[in-house]
Amino acid sequence: MKYIILVRHGETEWNTQGRYQGQSETELSPRGREQASALASRLADLPIDHFYSSPLHRTMATAEAVARTRRAEVTPVDELREVSHGLWEGLTVEEVKQRFGAAYHLWHREPDLVTFPQGESLADVQARAVPAIIRLATLPQIDVALICAHDAVNKVILAHSLRLPLSEFWRIRQDSTCVNLLEVRDGDLRPMVINDSSHLGPLIRAAEHRAL
Repeated sequence: MKYIILVRHGETEWNTQGRYQGQSETELSPRGREQASALASRLADLPIDHFYSSPLHRTMATAEAVARTRRAEVTPVDELREVSHGLWEGLTVEEVKQRFGAAYHLWHREPDLVTFPQGESLADVQARAVPAIIRLATLPQIDVALICAHDAVNKVILAHSLRLPLSEFWRIRQDSTCVNLLEVRDGDLRPMVINDSSHLGPLIRAAEHRAL
């Protein structure tokens, strides 16, 4: 039996500002660094043998906070990058509503039908992220691995493992530094725990979900 601890990165300033990040480089906010530290404490006693992350700064910093307690290295995995929001990246929700109103409303009604302008669709993300996580999960040297990725990436992976269509994307929530535990059996991902953020206490706030 193998296990994947799938986590989301900590809060960034763009999260609190309600800006679409996508594949833009953003750093953890002070609260985000506290969240990553709380995650490291939460996982301190678990026998994690490998650490992987999206190569973006916010995910690498979160994974490194946990790996540092074990003097371990984090391996970047390009396929785990966040969905490309294309022309939406850097814009606030209000700016997107003004410039891309029809697409914005479709995104919140039928997310599986949206391809971000000059960006990706959820199907694009699932097509690259799911094979990558299955490949990592089935490496012979891994028993328990931590993988740090992003809101949309985690959601499409969890949708795959739950056998949910991408039209149900909004039914899955991913708080900052939340923990999702997946059991890997015969190359299949089986969710055991989803969106556990009990380690955060006061270090979580609803504002982080404004630009999703």
